[in-house]
Amino acid sequence: MMKNAFFFMSIGLLVFLLGAVNQAGEIYNPIFVIPAILLIAIGGILFYKGHKKHRKEKEEEKDDAAQ
Repeated sequence: MMKNAFFFMSIGLLVFLLGAVNQAGEIYNPIFVIPAILLIAIGGILFYKGHKKHRKEKEEEKDDAAQ
């Protein structure tokens, strides 16, 4: 799950960079920036869930090893 999160975040950052530099002189192109922010947010949520799951599994392994 965390690998997928990093993938979404990296694609979002690439899209953001492509949208930030525009030859017409505009600083940010909303057509690129809005999906980029959504991809970064989705990646952040997936990372948070994956990190939480990983931490829970680690605690369960410690509990099993202690018994």
